[in-house]
Amino acid sequence: MVVAAVGLGIGFLLPSILNAKPRELPVTTDLSPQPAATLWEPILYKGEPPTDVLSNLVVPQGGQDVTYDNRDGGKSQYDRSLTMWVRSDPSDVLGFYHLELPALGWKLRGAAPTQDHKGTTILAYRFSHDSYEWQIQASAEPETRNGVAGTKVVVEAYQQSDDEG
Repeated sequence: MVVAAVGLGIGFLLPSILNAKPRELPVTTDLSPQPAATLWEPILYKGEPPTDVLSNLVVPQGGQDVTYDNRDGGKSQYDRSLTMWVRSDPSDVLGFYHLELPALGWKLRGAAPTQDHKGTTILAYRFSHDSYEWQIQASAEPETRNGVAGTKVVVEAYQQSDDEG
């Protein structure tokens, strides 16, 4: 987990280290929110994420082909994600999260290129009643499926480690 956190930190700091322009986020969207709680059920683990985190998490309505990634494997602090495809432009998805996350009590840390530099990731955080800081990474990357242009959306939720302070 510490290695992942260090990698995450380097990933978000790398653009500033290289003097890259910070990513500008769109301020509009045509997408409607859908509560993420039902979609998140397959990757709940021992009451995590807590209800105050999960009830304040949304995904774009109409997402298709939802898949999951259990990054922590039940061996460290919670770190899991869902991936979906949305029939919309990546800038619309980024505008969606830029507007929705702060409205739900998340504080935006910034935006950076995805690891493959094909898309953008928004990083946000909030404190929970479980006394932990929770992080969200919402990534939007263009992806065509069956000849239809859309966006691959990855939403990762993880609990900030005590020693990452």
